Amino acid sequence: MNIVLGKVESQSRSRQIVEKIRGAIGDGFLSQGDKLPPERDLCVQLGVSRTSLREAMRILEAYGLVETTQGNGAYVTDKFSENVFEFLGFGKKLNRRNFKYLLNARKILEVGAVEQALGTGGASDEGPPPETLDRLVDEQMKEENFSRLGALDAQFHEELVAMSHNPLLVTLYRMIHKIVLQGTSEVITYPPSRDILLRDHRKIARTFISRNRKACIRAICEHLKITEKLIEEYLHEEE
Repeated sequence: MNIVLGKVESQSRSRQIVEKIRGAIGDGFLSQGDKLPPERDLCVQLGVSRTSLREAMRILEAYGLVETTQGNGAYVTDKFSENVFEFLGFGKKLNRRNFKYLLNARKILEVGAVEQALGTGGASDEGPPPETLDRLVDEQMKEENFSRLGALDAQFHEELVAMSHNPLLVTLYRMIHKIVLQGTSEVITYPPSRDILLRDHRKIARTFISRNRKACIRAICEHLKITEKLIEEYLHEEE
């Protein structure tokens, strides 16, 4: 079968606008919560029509990078993970059914990262040193603020995945953890949660630093199993 395709046209203006704004966010010139200039000013700055700008804003909203509210203008946001989660058919809210899929994906990522870091390839000099994990546990032990403790928890697991020196795995982990955290941020305030977090994180850190791959993977699996139980109890109470 002969298929005749026309020439690829140059990138549309709306797409160019999207790339400019995405680039500004990626380079740190725009941060979450920043308000974009008014529509008229953006059109002048970019040299585009309102039609092209509005189309670009629709694309950026679909990406979860911009949120527009009537009367308040457009703001930089970070809803990419939620949009992907919803697009894949899991809805907008975490529930007892879909959180198990997320935790299972998280387990695969963390175990895979440890396999990569401590497997036959060994760890390279790139990325965070293994001792970072132990230092983070020390910080967690001193932290009394539950919000900050939750952030340190996320950082610990992100650093663990980063030991694989695979940025794609880190990005995927951030997406998964963000969705889990949104629905279960209060779990960290459960009385037993802090002690479990500290005990398990220390064990994971020490087994990783000693390069005991099997013990480290076992510690991760045990930690996530307990985490699943705590989250399930929390979601049950919410219902």
